[in-house]
Amino acid sequence: STIAWACLCVHRRPQANMVLQARAPARALVSDRTARGGSRRSAVPAVCCTHHRQVVRACSGDSQPFDAQGLLAKAALGVGAAASVAFSVVGGASTAAASGVETPSPILDLATLTTGQGGKSEGGKDAEAILRYALPIDNKDIRLIQSTLEEIDEKLKVPGQKSLPPVVKISNSAQNMISKRKDSILKDVSPGKTTEAEALLKTISGKLSDFSKDVNSRMDGREITFDDKAEIREGAKEILQDVGLVEEMMVDGFPYDVPEEYANLPQLKGRALVEVDVLLDTKGRVIAGMAGNTSTSFFLRSQEGRGATAATSSVDENGILKGRLLIVCDGFSAPVTAGNFVDLVDRGFYDGMEIQRADELVVQTGDPDGPASGFVDPNSGELRNIPLEIKRKVDKVPTYEATFEDLGYFLDQPQLPFNAFGTTAMAREQFDPNSGSSQFFILLKESELTPTGLNLLDGSFAVFGYVVDGVELLSDIKPGDVIQSAKVVEGLDNLVRS
Repeated sequence: STIAWACLCVHRRPQANMVLQARAPARALVSDRTARGGSRRSAVPAVCCTHHRQVVRACSGDSQPFDAQGLLAKAALGVGAAASVAFSVVGGASTAAASGVETPSPILDLATLTTGQGGKSEGGKDAEAILRYALPIDNKDIRLIQSTLEEIDEKLKVPGQKSLPPVVKISNSAQNMISKRKDSILKDVSPGKTTEAEALLKTISGKLSDFSKDVNSRMDGREITFDDKAEIREGAKEILQDVGLVEEMMVDGFPYDVPEEYANLPQLKGRALVEVDVLLDTKGRVIAGMAGNTSTSFFLRSQEGRGATAATSSVDENGILKGRLLIVCDGFSAPVTAGNFVDLVDRGFYDGMEIQRADELVVQTGDPDGPASGFVDPNSGELRNIPLEIKRKVDKVPTYEATFEDLGYFLDQPQLPFNAFGTTAMAREQFDPNSGSSQFFILLKESELTPTGLNLLDGSFAVFGYVVDGVELLSDIKPGDVIQSAKVVEGLDNLVRS
């Protein structure tokens, strides 16, 4: 298949429309049902103009070739807002084409062009940080502690020993803030959870003290290795997860009412953790970890060893490798979409289902056997569809049944953006925003060239969660691999069924 991946940077005024064309026919985020003689459920339109709801199919032969490397180089230097690019991935090779349409230079607030690592910046790529910032809380002190600790990853990018003193300074600063601002943090904790939160803040303070000592112990003049920095990052990640738990204790009940017309659909009034076990058939193919390339492999963190030995030892006598994904489903930002998915998981809908698409862009499944392209409710005998549901950062409730483009939200940012590797969202038909059912996809790209709200996916497709563990496995998954089981391991009590 041919996949269009568009990085759209837009002007604030309608006259700055950017129309994108590509030579090859494009399809994106669809199941392989067509190959089996059934209908197709498309998830992403090939290309689109960001104003006046103009949609241009990427099948024109009129577009002119261009210098892709030169354009990407400009984009990497921050000039990417001057052009739009469509990437077509065919058989693992990347090609690019752009229209010959002359467009005005976009005038954008440079603050929106950040692509930072943590969730603090608008282009944050860390899934757990994005989820922390999506919590409906407004305590500035705990947010300051969180954002301060999230800077550690950026500091560790400095080569060698020079990266460590700033890390110690950040850790000590966070510990000092907890000591001085504990009371202001605890006042926003939900009634009945104050004692637990206070104990957790004490635990975090102790972990920060131990963390500083550990980093200091590595400042002995020796060479700082990849393993050193990986261990420091893991230590910081563990502390941030505890900070996130304190933030979750500040959420008292569900913060808004879902529209009454969706009362017949499952709703997730909070969060849930879904565990997905995937069986990978290694016969006749190379698994990244087995080739010694663990950079995008499941084996990077899940195995003590690296490379061929660690990988081979995880494969059974039939050549089957078992991997596990953990997905946090966020009902605070997408109660109907997350509720639909969690309900299907709890029903065992995905158990035994094959992965139906896996390429350089997405992993996708959820298309059941038979004529239906989604979940058929056994009570009604009808296909269950859900409305498109996307929450803007500036809103307290999601929007329904319309894309951001439809609503004129051209530069608005979704609460759950397509920034992180492992972003999980519902597939739908290309021209029907309310056709989502059971098919979902997991994104294998990060938002490098365009920030939140300015790419093809944000505001058009409903994100309901992120893969927070096992993300390294995603690049190894191929069509035909099987979901052995999917189950809700936390938060099932937050699921409300009609």
